[in-house]
Parts: sequence; C-alpha cells; structure tokens
Amino acid sequence: MPPSELEVPPKPDEIELSVFGPGLGEALAIHVGQGAWILVDSCTATGSRLPLSLEYLAAIGVDAASAVELVVITHWHDDHVRGIASVVEKCSSSRVAISHALTTAEFLTLTSLFRGAAIPEGSGVDELADVLSIVSARRRAGVRFGSPALSGADRKLLNKTLSFGASKIDVEVHSLSPSDESVIQSKVAFADLISPGTSSGPIAAPTENHLSVVLVVDVGADRILLGADLEALADSSRGWKAIIESSTVAPPPAHTFKIPHHGAASGHDEEVWTKLLVPNPFAVLTPFIRGRVPLPTPSDVARIKSATRNAYATSLPSTRRYRPSDGKLRSMVEGATKSIENVQVGHGHVRLRKFIGAPAGAWNVELFGDAKHLI
Repeated sequence: MPPSELEVPPKPDEIELSVFGPGLGEALAIHVGQGAWILVDSCTATGSRLPLSLEYLAAIGVDAASAVELVVITHWHDDHVRGIASVVEKCSSSRVAISHALTTAEFLTLTSLFRGAAIPEGSGVDELADVLSIVSARRRAGVRFGSPALSGADRKLLNKTLSFGASKIDVEVHSLSPSDESVIQSKVAFADLISPGTSSGPIAAPTENHLSVVLVVDVGADRILLGADLEALADSSRGWKAIIESSTVAPPPAHTFKIPHHGAASGHDEEVWTKLLVPNPFAVLTPFIRGRVPLPTPSDVARIKSATRNAYATSLPSTRRYRPSDGKLRSMVEGATKSIENVQVGHGHVRLRKFIGAPAGAWNVELFGDAKHLI
C-alpha cells in the first residue's frame, strides 16, 4: 500500500519546517538536509503520551535516535515541554540545548523543591527535571553531548556542512535569546520562588516571558526565524528589543517565521517584521486556549494577515454557546450571565518544504488536520 501524502519524507536536498499545534502546545521539526533533523519543544495529542514530533518522524520512516542532531527546549511552560523528556530520551545521539536561565543554581533548586507540585499556568518543572536527569546520566556514562548546550544571545548551537556532489552547504543554528539581562532577572525571580517561607504547594511561574529561546536556522542562503514565546518589552535589554538592537546574528532577514506567543499582541514587535523578516514571509502560528482569552484573538489574526499574505495556523480557536439540557439549570445560567461558551480547538500540522537554494518564495505549504491558511 503506497504511503499517504503525510508519510512521504523530505528529499535529501529539501528543507522542511513542520509545526504541530494541538491547542495546548506546540512542537517543531526541521529537516536541514541529508536526513539531519532538529526538534524544538514538544507537545502531545489529546489522549496520547507520544510526542507529536516523534510520532511524525516514525510515520515518515525517520529513526529519531540517529537522525535528530539537536533538541531545543525554548522555555519552561508545559505547553512547550509536554513530553520533552521522552523526546530527549529517544533522540539519544542529539545535543540538547536549554535556556541558560534554566541551568542556574536557582532554577535547579526550584526543580528539586517543587517537582510534582501543581503549578498554575503550567511550568513544566517535572519534564525539565527529567531532562536534566537524562542528560546527567549521559554525562556520567561519557556519552557524546552529555552536557547541555546553553542557549542565550547569539550562541551557536549547531554547525555542519552538507555535501551535494561538488556543492557544499553550510548549516548553522543560533539562539538569539534570552539576553544576559533576562537571565540575571530570572535568577532573582527564581530565588523569590524558593525563598524561606515558600510552601511546597502551588507556585506561580513568572508572568513575563522574556526567557524564551528564539532560534535562527540557516541552511545555505535559506533562513528560518523561530520566535518561541518571546514577548515584546519596552526594555531594550530584554525580549525582542534586545535582539533587534543588539544581535549580530539576526541580520539578514528571514523568509520563514514561527510567530511568537500564539500570535498574541504581547509577542508582537513591529520591527521584527520590518527588520528581521522579508516582506510577506511565510509565517506559522499555533493556538492557545488555556488562558482567559483564547489565542490568537480575531484582532491578532487581522494584524498578522496585514503583515503577510502567507500566514498559516495549525488551527484556530472556535466557540459554541453552552446550553444545559436541564431546564432549571439553563434558566439559572441564563439569568446569571449572558452566555457560557466552550472554547474548542483542533489539532493541525503545517508543513513547509522547499529545495535548498531554490528561490525564497518556492516553499510548498501542506496543511493537515485543522491547519488553516489565514486568508
């Protein structure tokens, strides 16, 4: 039986960016050529423990244990790290890159104290504690890449050369964040969480997400900018402003973009679109429904559509009015509030492929599940 369209792997000279979004998280898989892969973050589908990125690689016949060369954990929220320990364990020959802020003594103490605690908004402490245990065991065993690479401003995480006959293509992956100031401030925030008097019950994660790891992936002349959940702050020493004003790696502009923070206005900086991206880049976002306001909002979608005609989403939140079947309960609900709505979101996969060296606009976009073109 021939494989389905989804199960056809990329050719050796094809770049691929796959974005998975089950509504409560996101994961990315990037093929940089000749069977070499990079995985960023992790998420699982409802009712499944298998990370979607691993499920996808298995479906297209890729052995993650040998093919994945880099696993990047962008930040500690569990909508980005659900299942990441399984990813790291399976990708046994890969380097693991973690935000520098998540390897400080303060954060390591936090993972020790609060492992297993219920943490509002999802901190992913358990997942990261498991990752650090796996990496530590590899280091003790003398395994290559037994120590994590630390992601920060303008740090090289991967550097390799691919040969295609007489042609050679350089592949580089850099982290552009978090900035040094963000790491310093995170040490203070984590120290506050573990200060004397703090209970072992629920703790609150820092609200400003300026610790996310933004990545730039270069395959020859092709450039992909991956925005994680980095927020736009007025402070030029943190967030997107620090990259725009200080990065020596960010130029030239990228042709492809993973939109930060589920398309929310908090992750939008106009200069990212004018300075770090070409006009009308191919851009992908994933939704988020756990917060009070599902993301992206209709105004977020309108803003993104005004920035590029090549915008895609793995799915979009939708609502339906809740009407209890019991008449008395329905009367009570309708008397107390205008309406109650259930937020629904599907699972989707946006896959972009192009041949290495082909024109920037030559991306072939495929949509699976509930993925949509924002038109």
